[in-house]
Formats: sequence, C-alpha cells, structure tokens
Amino acid sequence: MQQLSIRRREERKALLTENPLPSSLSLEKIEVAEVLRNSTGLNDDTVKLKCVAGNAAIEGDVYVVSPTQCETGGKLDGFRNGQILVCRFIHPTWLPFVLRSGGVISELGGFLSHMAIVARERNISMFVGAAIWQKSQMDDYIKLDKEGIVTIEKNVADVKQKLTVSNK
Repeated sequence: MQQLSIRRREERKALLTENPLPSSLSLEKIEVAEVLRNSTGLNDDTVKLKCVAGNAAIEGDVYVVSPTQCETGGKLDGFRNGQILVCRFIHPTWLPFVLRSGGVISELGGFLSHMAIVARERNISMFVGAAIWQKSQMDDYIKLDKEGIVTIEKNVADVKQKLTVSNK
C-alpha cells in the first residue's frame, strides 16, 4: 500500500510540471469529435453521404456557408426558404434557417449532434460526411438521393437564364 502511495505522489508531481490543455473549445472542434470516419470523400462527379435525419431525397439551390460563418453563427444573409444549407458544420443559432431549409448537408456532425436531433424531430433531411461545401458555390443545384449520393450541377442559374431568354 505504501508503494502505491509513493507512485501516485510521483505521478502527481510529474503531472504538475506539464503544460495545461487549452481551456476553450471551438464549435468546430466539438463537431470534429463526432465526425464520421467512413466518409467516402470527393470525386469529380458524385459524393456519398450518411443520412442522419429525414427520409426524403432532396434537391434544390445551394446556400453555401463559410467556415467563419459556421464558427460565429452569423446571420445567413440572402438565404431563401427551401435552399439546401451546405456547410462544414451547423451552428446552433441557425435553427430558424434549418427549419426553413430544403435540407442540410454538413461535413461534420453525426447522429447525436444537436441539429441532427432537431432535424429528426422535424423530419428534415440531413446528410453528413463529406466536404462538398468546398466544391459548391452559391446557387449550384444539388440532387441528393435517399442513399446519400450527391450530384452537383454547376451554373444552373446561368442555364435557366439562357433557357428563358431563348424561349422568348
């Protein structure tokens, strides 16, 4: 018993000489802790994501959120009802935007993340697991099937405008 006591005192003394761990965590670090390990990553045509909420395929215009906006939880200026939120992770202050979205695609998060739970309660489709926010631009058009296969159509707004002009 005395040796155990001596060993614990030595361990305590050694621990007291170590630098302390950082005392703050960012939202990104918290979400990274839940990141899915089975992400398939990106390729030129499609990405496969993991569905953590909802049961419907989604498609629509993209609203891409920057990593800085994710960390600060800033207002999503210009967001339109029905747009697909595409981001690195979802800030809790965006609940009103999530509720008005056509779905959510996030690189980080999991079944137990706050927004995944909210999305399940409201039957909002939410997919996680790949960094498509890096490939997407505002108003790209995304199609996401129930199996998590994403197809990004670039410059859809330009195509729609050309079709409108040519049909007149």
